[in-house]
Amino acid sequence: GWSTPMSSTLHTAMKSCAAWSSTQTVQRFYHEFLKWDLQIGEGVRPPDHAFWFTMRDTSNFGLEEHFGLVAACHEPKCKLRSPGFVPFVFPQHHGPAPTVCASEVLFNDFAWGGKDTCQNKCELDEHCAFFAIWPH
Repeated sequence: GWSTPMSSTLHTAMKSCAAWSSTQTVQRFYHEFLKWDLQIGEGVRPPDHAFWFTMRDTSNFGLEEHFGLVAACHEPKCKLRSPGFVPFVFPQHHGPAPTVCASEVLFNDFAWGGKDTCQNKCELDEHCAFFAIWPH
């Protein structure tokens, strides 16, 4: 993996180089990683597999590390995406309304983080077609 933004665990001279942890650097590194044919030199046995360090950013012993392709567990968007990319657009309805949606309830509780966290939870569940913020 490659950290973006800069991880709090970086304590070398690279800390003063903003480009080291930039999205552009990570994008180039990941692009080249995906193109790699696992060859490491003539006459040297290549690895049978390789993996990206981590899917999501983490906090280890209180230290933030940003090596994931996705910032958090509830985040449906990859860090490496086209500008303006939105995974799903939900229609907005404003109440009160005389009827409610007659769909199955998938989650009925508080989602800390407000609208964005609620929307992220819905985007990550293929059965979710709407979400509501109360009171409205």
